[in-house]
Amino acid sequence: MDLFVSVLLLTAFFAVIVFTIAHGIYLKKQSRIQKRQMLIALAHDMGTPLTVIRGYTEGPLDGVADTEEKKRAYLKQIYGKAVEMDALLSDMMLYTRAADENITYDKKLFSVSEAISKYLDMTRADHELLSAEILFFDDTDGDVAVMGDRAVLRRVLDNLIANSIKYRRGDTCHIRLRLFLQDDEVILTVTDDGRGIRSEELPFVFDDMYRGGEKKSSIRGNGVGLWVAKRIVTDHGGRVWAESEYGAWTTIGVALRSAGSFYEQSTDN
Repeated sequence: MDLFVSVLLLTAFFAVIVFTIAHGIYLKKQSRIQKRQMLIALAHDMGTPLTVIRGYTEGPLDGVADTEEKKRAYLKQIYGKAVEMDALLSDMMLYTRAADENITYDKKLFSVSEAISKYLDMTRADHELLSAEILFFDDTDGDVAVMGDRAVLRRVLDNLIANSIKYRRGDTCHIRLRLFLQDDEVILTVTDDGRGIRSEELPFVFDDMYRGGEKKSSIRGNGVGLWVAKRIVTDHGGRVWAESEYGAWTTIGVALRSAGSFYEQSTDN
């Protein structure tokens, strides 16, 4: 029982932090329309997971979750919403820094394949709880490097996978990551079997606070995740793009300039 109360208190703490950040954005943004839109989006974003968490916390407290199976189901729902709030917090922090031109990067040489593999190992349990199956196909022989901020670039992958999970069609989500070389670029594609994006909306999916018409009414969101991802990638001299078949699949591509063989350079140093 204490676990449910602790989770509720923790997520409430996150809510306070996010709204504090939102207030900072409100004071600094130049456009009054954007200020209003951001605050409304944040209010909706925070209200929904907190309502769900409260509801699923009341169940065990009232004795509704009287079996281990039910308790696990309730915890899974609470956990999923806590993950949403954590992602929202990270996006808002990056969004604030990006809007004020304050993002700084600690760029170092690192192995892309190794970074992705470690990320998937660390987040496997989280993704399984969210019913997401992720497969990674590495066509680089595991030996390709880029110069960049590994921690910040991880946020890009976080956002892309989170989007795939959020816009899935059913209870489960299947995501395929593919890493390969093309000319002098290292390319990562993230493909899911979700709702897809309408063709007329594809040119705008990376715009600041853009959300498609259908998504506005059916799924909560603030429309900054892909914008933040694009900003990080372009700041690293890369590019992003989106392809999709509505109702079937979506692929988001990220391309960064290759720095050559990671292991050869590591040996040289």
